[in-house]
Amino acid sequence: MFRRGAMSAAFNTLCEVSCKHDGSYKEAIEGLHNLLEKIRRHQDGNNKNNANPSIIGDPENVKSKGAPRRNKKSRGNRYCTRCKRPNHTKQTCPLRDAPGDLHQVEGEGSAGQPNDESMDFNVSLLL
Repeated sequence: MFRRGAMSAAFNTLCEVSCKHDGSYKEAIEGLHNLLEKIRRHQDGNNKNNANPSIIGDPENVKSKGAPRRNKKSRGNRYCTRCKRPNHTKQTCPLRDAPGDLHQVEGEGSAGQPNDESMDFNVSLLL
């Protein structure tokens, strides 16, 4: 940006001085055309010699500070909280509406006595 401003200021000064007289105007125009041709030839020669110019691009991404990302762990099968079997939940448990199931306190009948059916059921759960 600084180069462009410096060249613009020099060119403006050249314009002010050379526009006042006809002879200096012609000399300035010829000089500018010659300078422009010289610069273009120089740039064309550099482009042919340097087939792979270094191009300034975006910088590489840099890892930020902080804890690294963690991968999500795959979740296993869900199990029913009543019967501990997979593929259903407490609300859809097949033992939900069965008489004498786990709704009562385990191992007790309605009168606080051990219930044979509930004992058999509990044993079958362990197997």
